[in-house]
Amino acid sequence: MSSGSETRKRPHILPIRLSDEERETLAARAQAANRSVAGYVRAVALEQSPRTRDTMALIAALSRVGNNLNQLAKQANRTGHVEAAEALKPVLADLRAIMEGLA
Repeated sequence: MSSGSETRKRPHILPIRLSDEERETLAARAQAANRSVAGYVRAVALEQSPRTRDTMALIAALSRVGNNLNQLAKQANRTGHVEAAEALKPVLADLRAIMEGLA
């Protein structure tokens, strides 16, 4: 499932031996994470949390929301609505904390 460019970026091959059951379990976990088996193994072996495409989409959506809130806070500060800007600060902090938990 790897692309040609991915192969060029990762020229080292690390063969491992698995039983049929282990191979099936690994393939099922990779599929559940919406990842290739190689991508899933890399993420787990390198102690990264294997992110699914859904998680990546959620992080992107939250990032857009945070960006919009930040723009609103800046606009509120520029126009003298300091109370509104201050009210947005805890919301931005909560959003950042959620995003860090997903990353």
